[in-house]
Amino acid sequence: MSVLKKDNYAAKESALQSLALRATQRAAALPSSSDLSFHRSLDRSLAAQLDAASARALSLTNSLLKLAATVSSTDGKGKGKMIELEDAEDFDDRFAGAVVERMDRLLERADAALDIAAGRTRAPAIAVNPPAQPKAKKAEKANGGETLPVVVQHAAHLAKPQLKWAGATIPKTHKWHARVPEGYILADADLPEGAATDATQIVVQHPYAYEITHIVHPRRMFVSSPPIPFAPLDETSYTLVDTPELLREMAALLKEAKEVAVDLEHHSYRSYDGFVCLMQVSTRERDWIVDCLVPEVRRDMGCLGEVFADPNIIKVLHGAESDVVWLQQNFNLHLVNLFDTYHATHLLNFPRHGLATLLELYADFSPDKRYQLADWRIRPLPADMIRYARADTHFLLFVYDCVRNALLDRALSRSASPASEGDGVEGEPDKERLVREVLRRSAQTSLRVYVPETYDPSGAGPSGWDTLARKWNKANLMADARPSVQRAVYVAVHGWREKVAKEEDESVRYVLPNTPLLTVADRTPADMPALLACFGRSPPPVVRRRAGELLEVVRKAVRQALVETGAAGKSAAEATAEDKMEVDAPVATSTSTIAPASVPTTLLWSAPTSTSSAAASSSSLFSNNPTTSHTPSTSTPSPFSAPTSSLFLSAASSALFNTSSISTHTLAASTSKAAERLARLEAARAKLGGGMRVGPAPTAAISAPSVEVNTTAAEAVTPVAEPELVGATAAHAYIPASQRNTEFVPLQDTLVQVGMTGAGAGKRKRNAQSASSKKRGSSNLEVEAGDKQAVEEEFDYASAPNLLDVYDVNGEKVGERERKKRRAKDAKGTQAPVASAFGRAPRDRTQVRGGNVSHTFRG
Repeated sequence: MSVLKKDNYAAKESALQSLALRATQRAAALPSSSDLSFHRSLDRSLAAQLDAASARALSLTNSLLKLAATVSSTDGKGKGKMIELEDAEDFDDRFAGAVVERMDRLLERADAALDIAAGRTRAPAIAVNPPAQPKAKKAEKANGGETLPVVVQHAAHLAKPQLKWAGATIPKTHKWHARVPEGYILADADLPEGAATDATQIVVQHPYAYEITHIVHPRRMFVSSPPIPFAPLDETSYTLVDTPELLREMAALLKEAKEVAVDLEHHSYRSYDGFVCLMQVSTRERDWIVDCLVPEVRRDMGCLGEVFADPNIIKVLHGAESDVVWLQQNFNLHLVNLFDTYHATHLLNFPRHGLATLLELYADFSPDKRYQLADWRIRPLPADMIRYARADTHFLLFVYDCVRNALLDRALSRSASPASEGDGVEGEPDKERLVREVLRRSAQTSLRVYVPETYDPSGAGPSGWDTLARKWNKANLMADARPSVQRAVYVAVHGWREKVAKEEDESVRYVLPNTPLLTVADRTPADMPALLACFGRSPPPVVRRRAGELLEVVRKAVRQALVETGAAGKSAAEATAEDKMEVDAPVATSTSTIAPASVPTTLLWSAPTSTSSAAASSSSLFSNNPTTSHTPSTSTPSPFSAPTSSLFLSAASSALFNTSSISTHTLAASTSKAAERLARLEAARAKLGGGMRVGPAPTAAISAPSVEVNTTAAEAVTPVAEPELVGATAAHAYIPASQRNTEFVPLQDTLVQVGMTGAGAGKRKRNAQSASSKKRGSSNLEVEAGDKQAVEEEFDYASAPNLLDVYDVNGEKVGERERKKRRAKDAKGTQAPVASAFGRAPRDRTQVRGGNVSHTFRG
């Protein structure tokens, strides 16, 4: 067999394929495995050939398995395990696990070796844990997964450090390394290619906009070089900068560096605008921790402006969007030539983009993530917090080297193929394109401008009430929702929270968290206990001090919402009448001359009315107004009685039909009209078949109020007889509520027994009579005897005929004899034997004793 070489590889491959094809065709011509035993029994030569072929296949398989055992696999499985197949049965049982798996592994290794030999596979673009790099000590989890103490997370006992520099203005630094004078207005031609024209209004506010958009990066940023190893964190000293002298010394050393790593730690929970507490700065050799809470250091932070604006010094940060704004807000510092490693993780398609991921991947360091929520106002700083702060910048320059090399290698490996989806870079054959894309995105980050937030009453903006409602998915509180009391309270309390936070220099989360804010809007509390119940056991400190003010805001919002929605648009008189709801309450009238009173338009039929002082009443249900009387009254009518009904009146004003009130002078003249009207009503009622009588109450049933009227004999009113209607149904007259008899008449407590016949009924009757006689005593025996004679004989319902009973020709019920015999037999069979010393056994209560007494159903 000739040796496989490069020049004879094509011929060998062609011959191998032809042999494989020939073997496949011959194997297809062989009989199936189920018929092979039959053919072996018919042809001995075939059996011998099959045995020889099986032995040869078994020998070749064992040889391959021995060779595979001598080669180390990628997963470390199978090396040193000598697997040998014994016979054909063993071959069938272990073929998949012993042969197929190992052959697949060998073929995969051969395929990988061929790709490397052909140049199709290159070394990994990202160097993970280089062997020359000393490993840093991992952060020990001494806490056992526990959370930080409350004093570290939120030091409530600390005084506000911002009071030390309250009112101090941020010093304006000189524009270092300027290419255009300060105040230069950018034109559209000055913007980088591809930038939108509407970005001019944003970029023009940045003092270094021209320098950032027209920067010339150092050439070393686009050259791949080995990462510079970092010194172990515990073996590197750091400098705590807490005086202006140390700050200026640090700035002088930073001017000589080529790359600078920067990070910030801020606090915004006990401040409305927030402030920077700590600044970490690292070079290749040293670390600094700048205490930004010292007022003198804070005043001299402008000395770092020359370093941060130098385009030849690379400023490396991770996730610098907020850090850029904090530097401008607190120190008026701007970054030029920024390299944000966060954008590099996106272009490299990392699964996670946090700084902790990069530190674990490249530096083999696991930071303690608990200190992300620590209160950085604590002084002096604990050693663990200093260690966490230093780690953010101590390893960052080494991470920058590794990421930059990975970007260069990735761009070179993809130069012949289109760019991967989502990286935002055109697939051009340029080794620098990924690095330049990171720098372009970093430049957009450094162009961010600090703009103080203003509260928008319409709810727009990042801190608006509509934004919060949409974030919490509260559809009824959004700006486009229907006006409601809950939304009015929500908007008012949200605005109150913003106002109080500015006044007391606290964050809105500290003044009133979002959860109780939404609870107050949902419940709309009306008093102080209900308001405090919205906060659970511990209301926020600001709410405890200003609870009365918050309650007044809620009440005012509720009143205003009710007015806007129309629920509170009623007049005071209507609201008072609605609260009373006294239908038959009389109303005192004034003593003035006869004059037509004004009637409100809310009545059914509006007509001018005048009332008499002797019989004037008003219905609050139908809102009829009281009117004046003709003659002054000498006494006030009783408020507990009404002369007539306020619903259907005969001698007074009717609120339903608005009949004119009749004075004592014209009562006799108008009786005929009233009688005629009542007759028409009774006729209509008779046609409808009703049973209610519409008319005045009888004279004897009405107690008129004791009112003295100055009338003469000629003015006396004669009673008019009520007209009798032929064919009308007799009914009770309507009596007002004030004239009804409220005396309670007790009913006789009589026990009526139905269907009780026979001995059992007599026994119960005798027991009841004996019990009552014992209770009354011997003095009532004669009375009881007389009552017994007076009691009528009870009606026997069992003997009465029933419509459902069937009788025969003799007049006896069908089946009656059979039922009597069956009942007697059942009673005899269920009777328990009587012992000598015991009475009769109690009856089983689960059995029905006297069902179907009236014999309604046939048995």
